[in-house]
Amino acid sequence: MRVIRVPQDEPTIQEAVNSARAGNIIIIDEGVFDEEVSIFTDNLLIVGKGSKTVLQSPTCEEGTGFQVNANGVQIHEMAIRNFDIGIQVIDSSDIVLGNLKLENNVGTGIEILFSSNIKLVKVEVIRSRVGLFPFVVTDFSMEGSKLFQNFIAQLDAVISRATVTNTEYRDNFLGFLPGPGNNYHVNFCKFIGNEFIGGSFFAIDDGSIKNCIAEDNSFSAGLGSSLGTRNHIAFNQSRRNGLSGIRLGSEDSSVVEFNEATNNGQGMPTLSGGGIFLRFTNNTVVRFNTAKNNIPADIIVIDGSGNTFIGNDFDTFRETPTDPI
Repeated sequence: MRVIRVPQDEPTIQEAVNSARAGNIIIIDEGVFDEEVSIFTDNLLIVGKGSKTVLQSPTCEEGTGFQVNANGVQIHEMAIRNFDIGIQVIDSSDIVLGNLKLENNVGTGIEILFSSNIKLVKVEVIRSRVGLFPFVVTDFSMEGSKLFQNFIAQLDAVISRATVTNTEYRDNFLGFLPGPGNNYHVNFCKFIGNEFIGGSFFAIDDGSIKNCIAEDNSFSAGLGSSLGTRNHIAFNQSRRNGLSGIRLGSEDSSVVEFNEATNNGQGMPTLSGGGIFLRFTNNTVVRFNTAKNNIPADIIVIDGSGNTFIGNDFDTFRETPTDPI
């Protein structure tokens, strides 16, 4: 196993990558490195010295910081800033990105395309047009991460077998919107202060949103799912969101249970607000939830059939065949 040090052994990160072989370790010292890096060698471990190791665009807001087209690559402990795309992973597998801060990458913070077995740990993505964009990805996980002040925090498409844990989405224009896909599981996450969409599935089947907090998302529901089947939304707290606390649209055969939805719909007092809102949703079980002080009602049902309500604690219930909006 060879260890290559930058700049002691090679003057740039790219030259270190070019000289490396599979299984080598590249250690990057403190400093600012004005370059773009392309990786085509499998099984490289690239490690910086934390926030004092900075990879930044030599042309300002252009190019890609790290482009990875190899398997088994790990990148840890550095800041990546001022590119169009901070990190792009293409047609790769067994990738680990850890303890990274991606800031002011104007296009996408992290873009993952046609890849599998991707793991993100303690990654911060701040002020990008799209913070995180996995597209056609299988076996994706993210934990302990933060996505702040992006136009879209996370936009997934065609994703299968994903887990997001202990991750915070705060002060984005659009929060978390994965889909279409299946087997997507979100646990112990926070969705706070986003303008549109806190955390919501789109065309996800067999997924779950559990033990999450959604608060003060201005013009959206805190949590929800639409156009999916067999999803499980449970043990969440959704408070002070402009629309609904928990919103299901065109959902089928899902379960909503043991959630707390309070003080929602205050910013947009229409029939689309409410604590728990079901529209065109069928065969769904809503049980043992607490919904209080929501506008215009604690539970709202529009044009659904076969739904079951058991043991919910609420004050107002409204059912209508027509949505006036």
